[in-house]
Amino acid sequence: MPQMLVNKRGGRFRPLRAVEVGCALSPTLPEGFRDEVKETWANLWGSDLGRSFKVMDVIGLQRWAWYLNEWVNATSLPGDRRYVFKLEKALRELERFYGIDPLSRLRLGLTLVDTRRAVDSLKAPVAPEER
Repeated sequence: MPQMLVNKRGGRFRPLRAVEVGCALSPTLPEGFRDEVKETWANLWGSDLGRSFKVMDVIGLQRWAWYLNEWVNATSLPGDRRYVFKLEKALRELERFYGIDPLSRLRLGLTLVDTRRAVDSLKAPVAPEER
């Protein structure tokens, strides 16, 4: 149940709310990023979540992309994994902060609605309950 994941401590309950999707930003990454990271960046900004970010979020998300790029580089090399673990910790923190993973979106009180599916489900005939 999503409402169980929302912070209710101290009477600060906030129900889930739909993310307001504004105009689509399409910031670019600086030169030197790997193709996998560029593809992930394009997927993020092409998603409903990407359309909910504001201009001020771009700097922090570019930092997330830098850490992701460093992580991809570090995991492709053999050797000591301590740097990889530090990068993963930073990535997880930024993903929680920006709601990139599903659980953090619920904790932030965000819900992304697929408008087409929502309208289709409202139009679908409801079968009477069997007794």
